[in-house]
Amino acid sequence: MQKVQEKRNAPCQYNDFALIKLAKSDRQHVDPTVPFFGGPTGLGPSKSPNGAPVYSYGNSSPRPGEPEPAKRKEGIVTGQNGRNWSRDVYTPNSPGIPGDSGSPFLNRRGKAIGTLSTIQIFPKVGSNGVSDMRKELAYARSHGFSGLNLVKGKKPFSPDGPGGAVATLGSSID
Repeated sequence: MQKVQEKRNAPCQYNDFALIKLAKSDRQHVDPTVPFFGGPTGLGPSKSPNGAPVYSYGNSSPRPGEPEPAKRKEGIVTGQNGRNWSRDVYTPNSPGIPGDSGSPFLNRRGKAIGTLSTIQIFPKVGSNGVSDMRKELAYARSHGFSGLNLVKGKKPFSPDGPGGAVATLGSSID
């Protein structure tokens, strides 16, 4: 975003998307299955109704230097934000904290809807901003990554688990 001198606030504030380039020979060894839930099963819609369930995971500790095992996160969408670049989500059992940024969020069908990008205390403590995956992919495609696509997880999605145990949302450049 710095290289293209992006000036718009919403893409800068809510785009927490990172890419890792893999050699073609390594792609077979990578599984983008989301721990605990499986999936992603595809790319989800840009908007979610308030109250829609969301699923994610994270393992950051509020105490620096004390890693914790990954925890499943379940919550609900509480609103849209930043010209629809972000959803507000509430995960009361385990809100995302610094270090969890970029964690995937799936909808009730296992579709990738975004990545954790911000910590919020409004509307509720335990809220996070989750960037919009469609907008993140479109932005990347418009800035030199034209073949970028979401890679589906190797294990089927289930909100009850067991899901997979490795990696996060994956992408490929064809």
